[in-house]
Amino acid sequence: MSSVFTVCFAKPFHPDCLQTMWQKPAPAPQEMQREIESHWKEFAQPHQFNGRIASLDSWSIQETRIALNLSPGDYQTLIYSNHHVERICRRWGDRFLSHALGISCVLVCAKDRVPLMERSSMVGEYPNCWDVFGGHIDVTHDSGSLDIGEAMLKELEEEVNVVISRDRLCGLGMIRTITTQKPELIFCAEIPVDENELIRLSRTAADRNEYERLFFLDADEIDLYINRQADKFSPSAVGALSLFCQNRRETNRGSNE
Repeated sequence: MSSVFTVCFAKPFHPDCLQTMWQKPAPAPQEMQREIESHWKEFAQPHQFNGRIASLDSWSIQETRIALNLSPGDYQTLIYSNHHVERICRRWGDRFLSHALGISCVLVCAKDRVPLMERSSMVGEYPNCWDVFGGHIDVTHDSGSLDIGEAMLKELEEEVNVVISRDRLCGLGMIRTITTQKPELIFCAEIPVDENELIRLSRTAADRNEYERLFFLDADEIDLYINRQADKFSPSAVGALSLFCQNRRETNRGSNE
């Protein structure tokens, strides 16, 4: 499973432990910027827009805090970067990759059932793949602190119409997808609803058009399912579910000792 992602760190954390700091991004070379804009004109569909999102420049673990150095980026640079990793690294260096910081959450419903989505064919990243819930961090300012926990809760509300309290959200770690070098913070949350209720709630979610359907797996069967059908999942989903399973095994082991 780890052939599609690397683990930056696998350490449970509370969202309040994330400390964000902003810095100015390195301006893209003019040639690269022209290619970004040209690629976006060919790629973008009418429903897609070039939103401003946070990129991860560096990170470190400092005692009880996880420090994230961020800079403002945008969606069109992410899409170009995903499709031209080798060219960017060879021509300008890997510091000019997007490094857009993704956020993903593994939900656990009643009876230990884990919901997944089948992504729409219309989305910009990994269309038609199976995925967990999440997205990117919208940037409305270039300085000051950023509440990534709130950004994750907002994504869950927009994608499946679930409103959960902050204390239910637990961080599991951070991964980086090998093919795109994109970083992703991983969370999990237990929600007191069953499958039918989540499906009902999702029908009126603001971003319901981002996926074709929801389906559910038993939490104890996820490892086996990924091993057999890893090619159907997005790389970030494989990483998120792998960290979730690892944390679950360690928690169960600790409970039995």
